[in-house]
Amino acid sequence: MKRLSESVALLQNTSFNDNNMSRQDVVNVIPYARLPWNAPYFFSYLIPSSLPTLHIGAWVSIPFRNATLHGLVVSINAAHETKMPLKPLYGLVPYMPVGKPFVRLISAVAQDTLNHPSRFLKLAHIRSPEPFMSTVKSRSSYRRKRKDKPILVWWSREFVRNKYIIERAHAFMSAQHLILAPTNERIFEIIDLLNKNKIDAVSFTSRTSQKEIATLVLRTLSGAPCVVVGTRAALFLPFARLCAITIDDEEHPAFTQTAPPPRYHLHRIVEFMRALYQAEVLTLSACPSFAAFHKSDIRERPLQGNETAVDIIDCSKNNLTLNPLHPQVLDRMRSILQNKKNALIITAQSGYASFLKCNECHYIFRCPACAHLLSRETAESDELICVRCGYREAIPPFCPHCNGLFLRFTGFGPARIIEYLRSQSIPSGDLKSALREPSCVVGKVNDTIHGLHRPIGMVALINTDVLLARPWFTATERTFQELTKWRMLSKRYHATFCIQTSVPDHPVCAALLGDTISFYNEELKLRKKLSYPPFARIIHIIIPLPHPHAESKLKPQIDALVKNVKACGFSSTPLIFVYRRKIKSMAFSIRGDESGNQKNYDHIFQLLKSELPARAVIDVDPDSL
Repeated sequence: MKRLSESVALLQNTSFNDNNMSRQDVVNVIPYARLPWNAPYFFSYLIPSSLPTLHIGAWVSIPFRNATLHGLVVSINAAHETKMPLKPLYGLVPYMPVGKPFVRLISAVAQDTLNHPSRFLKLAHIRSPEPFMSTVKSRSSYRRKRKDKPILVWWSREFVRNKYIIERAHAFMSAQHLILAPTNERIFEIIDLLNKNKIDAVSFTSRTSQKEIATLVLRTLSGAPCVVVGTRAALFLPFARLCAITIDDEEHPAFTQTAPPPRYHLHRIVEFMRALYQAEVLTLSACPSFAAFHKSDIRERPLQGNETAVDIIDCSKNNLTLNPLHPQVLDRMRSILQNKKNALIITAQSGYASFLKCNECHYIFRCPACAHLLSRETAESDELICVRCGYREAIPPFCPHCNGLFLRFTGFGPARIIEYLRSQSIPSGDLKSALREPSCVVGKVNDTIHGLHRPIGMVALINTDVLLARPWFTATERTFQELTKWRMLSKRYHATFCIQTSVPDHPVCAALLGDTISFYNEELKLRKKLSYPPFARIIHIIIPLPHPHAESKLKPQIDALVKNVKACGFSSTPLIFVYRRKIKSMAFSIRGDESGNQKNYDHIFQLLKSELPARAVIDVDPDSL
């Protein structure tokens, strides 16, 4: 299994002396099928003499195993002698060719993210049933001098974001412009904003029909000027002359594709597109990621005077295991309700309770299969469930360790907080409930608040320590972004914003109260010292174990792989056992310097392809080790 460049070089530089060899043109094709990540990058076929001239990016019909598939031409080797018995391809398919830039894009991205190019073909929906035509070349008049770095607009007021979107759309009206947004709701908001300013834009979302996708593909391939507003899947539209890329809310987790494969991150794809198309990149964010802050030129900076004031409530001397809300929060909530406004409580936990604990011997109920905490989903549930492997058991009447009868649920999810508030005679409900009177609305951190027309007087975020204690190296970054999101919501509704925490002197709290730029610089220094992204690359590997004997067979092979990885100058975490989709799996991470030699990365990727089984799950640039 050779990589794309190595395979092309092998076919070009190989000579044979066998008299039985024939001299024919060889074409390399990527099948339009979902192939495993460690499959060959392309398959070679002979070009029949009756076939017209082929071009890179054309679609052909090929014999593949016991079926006939369509494939994309990635390279052509003219008049090469071949010794292997290659099959001839069947003929051309009347689909529009995608051009060399798109072929180079999917090939480079597949190599960099350890995916197969066929997965990006399936993701792009580029097979347009149009008559065959020649590939559209990029016009030199639209080639602009590429900036050394992308531009970052760190906005603190929404009209600043809208101003830059409109200005960019006007500046690139005669070219192809891609605007990326994290959610469908945000896409429709941008479409409405552009239409009000007399700018025609095309949306590309999960709701776009196949007919509309075919029309959009025809428009992008022909090189016609257009403004495309879409989600991360719009990255793989076959643009002929893309001149500008605008990313809205670049820190949003929706820009990371993890399941189903291919697995990639938006920042990686944009870097390749910026190099191939010579496009200008602009990112818009109210709380940018550390990678964008480090690799971009900042044009706008937040104005601290226009931010909503944050009230940080110290809970280090309060017992929050019995009462989830601080007395100050309860007093403010009652005063807000008396003023005929609603209070919004945001929690970092889900379900009803996190775990069950014995009050006498402090025994905690854990899963017998994976040792994970057993939680309770709802107040009416009579079972404990393991969210990792799916194990269930009935709630016992006594402690199995000391036969104690005093069992207590610990942790407050949304359902239990609503139960607690009602015990305090405070009307409450979740975000989906239709409450007519002023009440307390309870939601989760990852909930999307859209179209909320209730008058909000206070937004309180509890369980902040749970966010800071997540086992990710990005826990501090993600917590600051989530708190900023709710702070912006409080500003929109002119509500007060308060945070409950046991560590009020944490750098995240200091950043909310003071200079945010200093917080970013200090965290980047710490990441550089610990060799974390964006100063290093992390590859996370998970190998499912479908049967009990798989561990004993794979462990010596994985140990040898880890030794070879360390010999190349990379570090590796110890091998651990996790559960993925309720299946026991082995997992470890590889970490290397971002500015290291590219040949070392190529060698590591080749080792992973040759040593790991096809069922292995590989995540490049994950959020945790």
